[in-house]
Amino acid sequence: MLSKYVNVSDDGQFTKTGDDKVWHATMQLMRQHFLDSVWKCLGIGLTIVIRYSLQRKQFKDSLGQEIPIFDYQLQQHKLIPLIAEMYGCMLGSKKVFAMAHDNVARIKQKNDFSKMMEVHVVLSASKAYYTWNCFFALEKVRQCAGGHGYSYYSGIPPLITEMSPCVVAEGDNTVLSLSVGKVLLMYLNKAMQSGKAPNTTCDYLEDIFNYLTELKQPLVSKECTRDLNKVLAALRYNVAFNVANAGQKLQTLMGDKGLTFKESTDKHLGILLQEIAHTQSNYWTYRTFLEEVNALTDPNIKTVLTQLCLLYGLNKILEQQGQLFEYGVLTETRDELISNLKDNALGLVEAIAYDDNSVRSAIGDSQGNPYEKLYHWAKDLNPLNEPEFHEQVFKTIKTIRTASPHAKL
Repeated sequence: MLSKYVNVSDDGQFTKTGDDKVWHATMQLMRQHFLDSVWKCLGIGLTIVIRYSLQRKQFKDSLGQEIPIFDYQLQQHKLIPLIAEMYGCMLGSKKVFAMAHDNVARIKQKNDFSKMMEVHVVLSASKAYYTWNCFFALEKVRQCAGGHGYSYYSGIPPLITEMSPCVVAEGDNTVLSLSVGKVLLMYLNKAMQSGKAPNTTCDYLEDIFNYLTELKQPLVSKECTRDLNKVLAALRYNVAFNVANAGQKLQTLMGDKGLTFKESTDKHLGILLQEIAHTQSNYWTYRTFLEEVNALTDPNIKTVLTQLCLLYGLNKILEQQGQLFEYGVLTETRDELISNLKDNALGLVEAIAYDDNSVRSAIGDSQGNPYEKLYHWAKDLNPLNEPEFHEQVFKTIKTIRTASPHAKL
């Protein structure tokens, strides 16, 4: 299979031919599988906890009726943004999958490595922040199920165990985000020389400093925060600002202090590089989400997913406000979106269509009755309830203990 790129002679000598980057392309294919697995884990966790939240009741209203915990605003604010996160990661991972396989096809058919660095930037940033975001989101999911969330029977702890290695496997997330930041700084240098962005992934690099100077604050009113394209412009501005800021500091370190690129990035720009990768991931994922929403034709589905896409974008802006945005305007729109999406929350997680064998939860399966099922699992299916020895052993011991201690002569 690898004979096109390596050769082993009859006497065992190993030689490589062709471009070494082909090995990295193979690793990219492996890495993109992590993206697919983490959003699915989060989707299962959200399915469990939203089903449970609709059935679990706590406290009473003025009419004496018990209130489902999903009716509480705090529970909605904890969970509905995580649904947006899951959909963003799902759509982003599908696009990364297509890009990675297109890259490998180009290499195989034409020996064309032109897409390699673009795929590296997108895949590395996505792998780092999708695995981080989904891992931390699952911990929120566990807490939203209360004490039952910590029970193995809830199905949530095994999901966290399954996902936890993903933040370091096939590339530690911190190292990947630093790598993305470095590549984007090199892209910045090329863009300043040519006046063009190297690829569409970092389209904001084209004439970046004039762009940052001339662009007005994208989100200045409540109406602006409802505009999908203005939210995209805000996220685009944010990553452009971070890249330009890091580029100027790099120029100072290398020009005024005489440091090398490696010394500057390793010892002085690490935090900025990670910030670049983070904002790049947010911008690219939201842009991908928006492209998918714009392509929808069913008006009902498009309405709901438009709200979800907007919520995703506003949450990413609120995570990294920088010096750009009006906090009050954003949060007001976000709160309205969460309220509007409340009635569709169950449908959004059920749309992934996990069967009960995949969910593996006593409190969140498709049949409902979480407490009855939890009791049944604990009482009838828990191996700890099984006797350590066969029942006959206890009968024999009991017979011996109750027998007369004196032999009859």
